[in-house]
Amino acid sequence: MPMKKEYVSVSARIPKEVFDEMVDVRDKLEVTTNQMVTHCIQDWVQLAKAKVPALTHRLEVARFSLKQINKQNTKL
Repeated sequence: MPMKKEYVSVSARIPKEVFDEMVDVRDKLEVTTNQMVTHCIQDWVQLAKAKVPALTHRLEVARFSLKQINKQNTKL
């Protein structure tokens, strides 16, 4: 019997212009806001962990932070 997925509810305050851009893309792709947010989170996490050149400064910072945290965890 397949295991039931667990879900969490997330609330976020984002700038209206970011939301408006997301809505335009979401509507063109015919996906729900939930799908869009879930996919964005999954993609962002994968990109932050990837060993390829980063696309944005935020991803560079996330990769650096993850590397530092991993270094600390291996010392324990």
